[in-house]
Amino acid sequence: MRELSDGELSGYNGSNPVALDAFRAGAAGWCTAAPCLVPQRVLELYAAVVCGHDDRADALLRKLLPFLQFIVRHGLPRAIKAGLDIQQRLAGPPRPPLLPLPQYETRQLREMLTDLLAGRLPPSAV
Repeated sequence: MRELSDGELSGYNGSNPVALDAFRAGAAGWCTAAPCLVPQRVLELYAAVVCGHDDRADALLRKLLPFLQFIVRHGLPRAIKAGLDIQQRLAGPPRPPLLPLPQYETRQLREMLTDLLAGRLPPSAV
């Protein structure tokens, strides 16, 4: 698209697993719900890509991917609202017909968020 439009048309990625491939192919952005819960980690990933720190970007996406897959697999509204509740940013329950995330999955999400927010990420590959 970029080549055919002489760089006039920007592309955005909406698929978490191929975020890095899309950026490396010239995507201008990434449409993901992840920044609702882990904005700093998504910014770190973007910065690594933009700065050409490919090893770091790859490591960051590997670290984020289980979380990204989880929120999609369990439904973005349910997973994001549960994550916001975990972070004491009360967003209320999802609107019917959606149901809140079950307790077991909420515990899994809490563990992922604790790990991601604690900064246990790969060292910079500068």
